[in-house]
Amino acid sequence: MRFSSRDNVECSAQDVFRHLVDVDYFERLAIQRGAKIERLSGEEALEVGSVWNVWFTYRARKRKMRFEIEEIQPNTRIQAKLDFQSRMKGTFLIELIPISEEKTRMIVGLEVEALTLSARLLLQSFKLSRRLFDARYAQWVDGFARNIEERNRNVDAVNSGEALTKVAGFG
Repeated sequence: MRFSSRDNVECSAQDVFRHLVDVDYFERLAIQRGAKIERLSGEEALEVGSVWNVWFTYRARKRKMRFEIEEIQPNTRIQAKLDFQSRMKGTFLIELIPISEEKTRMIVGLEVEALTLSARLLLQSFKLSRRLFDARYAQWVDGFARNIEERNRNVDAVNSGEALTKVAGFG
């Protein structure tokens, strides 16, 4: 089963990519949403071969996912392999296409394949409500793009000193 969505981000491809490889941010975000994260590769930077185990609850059941970076092309593409307890496998792909100096098209794709009967039944339920899942996925990608824009604005404000003047009461 495939999901794909695209969104335009009001940032350069380099800025979007910089936010995408901020591993610590995404680990904190997952923990805040109730997931447990175990980083198996000891490196702090995102690189090919980086691996995480992620435990989360979905449909009132504990799930485990292994997330491994397969390919990184700076400022262009990140691809990861997903393994859901040998029941499902998949690929997660983010591609960045510069539209202008300060605008980037981000294409986010997810492909999942069932390996067991119970996983096939789960995917079948997704297929039966395909429109709902497509809409939720597009909404998630849109929120993801807006989050990157907001984080980039915050970084720009800190770098330019705007945040410091506002905190000090001068702005």
